[in-house]
Amino acid sequence: MKDILMDAIREYNKYRYPEIEANIVDIKDNTFVVEFFGYLCRSCGLYDHFEDLIYILEEKGIKAEIKDVKRFIVEENDRINVVYLVEYKIKDD
Repeated sequence: MKDILMDAIREYNKYRYPEIEANIVDIKDNTFVVEFFGYLCRSCGLYDHFEDLIYILEEKGIKAEIKDVKRFIVEENDRINVVYLVEYKIKDD
């Protein structure tokens, strides 16, 4: 599963970087956490960025759903960035 997740992240970033970048933070049993950062606005389309990864995974044979979303403010080099940690759950379908 890890190889498929890594491949899905590479594909996601191929089409969305540099505006948005995704990185796998953690993989456990039937869940995994992805960090999203970049130019993410808090509009009605915010979750679309997170759901796009679900569609890529479905194309690769993994069904997943969003379990939790956490928002963090990170300050580095006198710049404030918003980072989202999204926890996904693998469906048993």
